[in-house]
Amino acid sequence: MLAVLIVPFLLEGQEYIRGIYLSPYSAHQEWLLQRIEKAADRGDLNTIVVDMKDDFGLLRYPSQNSIARSCGAIRPIFDVDSLIRRMHHHNVRVIARIVCFKDDHACSYSNFAVYHSVGGMWADEGGAHWLNAFDERTWSYNISIARELEEIGFDEIQLDYVRFPTDGDVSTCIFYGRKGRIKEEAIEGFLKMMREGITVPLSVDVFGYAAWRTLKLEGQELSRIARHVDYICPMLYPSHFSPQFLAGEPDRDFWVYYTSVESAYNLMSSSKVRIVPYVQGFSWRAPRFGPQYIFDQMLGSLAAGSDGFFIWNAAGKYLPAFEALSWGGSSLRVRDAPSLQGIHTRSRPRPTLSEALW
Repeated sequence: MLAVLIVPFLLEGQEYIRGIYLSPYSAHQEWLLQRIEKAADRGDLNTIVVDMKDDFGLLRYPSQNSIARSCGAIRPIFDVDSLIRRMHHHNVRVIARIVCFKDDHACSYSNFAVYHSVGGMWADEGGAHWLNAFDERTWSYNISIARELEEIGFDEIQLDYVRFPTDGDVSTCIFYGRKGRIKEEAIEGFLKMMREGITVPLSVDVFGYAAWRTLKLEGQELSRIARHVDYICPMLYPSHFSPQFLAGEPDRDFWVYYTSVESAYNLMSSSKVRIVPYVQGFSWRAPRFGPQYIFDQMLGSLAAGSDGFFIWNAAGKYLPAFEALSWGGSSLRVRDAPSLQGIHTRSRPRPTLSEALW
């Protein structure tokens, strides 16, 4: 069986982070909130992540931010204060997710956008516009939102889309204000300023491939990111890796997570920053999808020394996830190597890695 690394936990005590993501629409579905409360009371989960600035740049709370107001970006959709109080009553941490540089609203403000070489704002292949991550004014805009959310009472800030655009003809992108910097330096500068601007814990989501190499097109380099955050959340969905990666491996879902978390720690070398990956809680390109599929991902992550996991399902369909969370008992809650190893009785010989990740 696998040896399990024992490492200190970020939060109070020795509990793993066990969380799920909620869209603004899922965050006011009463049946789902009740399921979360019951799961929390059983000890199956302890964290939720909720969009406060979503994939369109909309602020889902009654913000006082002057830029967001001028752009028509403030669209509350549920009672944020009530949600925080309710979750805290069940000892659930509430994390505010901020989508940083993908933003269809603030891009129209004061030349904040990525521009097209022939004029006008550049749009990706899905028609979305992006803030220019070289422009420090866009940094300040996102930081002001994070400060406001901290004041509201969120326990933590989690940043997503902390990167440059990649989908579409990026050769036509014009970035003003580069100041001779490469993309990785701009992303690091933003995170350094964000870290200095808030006092609650800070985490950042990255592409799954960032656990294996520097993503220069996106500007994501783990060793740089790790200097300014409390933990990093690679989105290691098996569906997004090449089918050739670990092809034919019966425990592929487990090993995608184990080897990726292991690789992420190696890339960060001496950094004390921890890894808390996102688990695939949706069925796309997942023929084995179900509680076992989700459970194997969670177990692979923890066995490699992560500090927990988040489960992602954009539609809020978490019934298979709730079942998987209930299986491990205390072994998924606290760092207990013997019982963690004992969850699965199957021997898991380490596979030979292929070169094809994507």
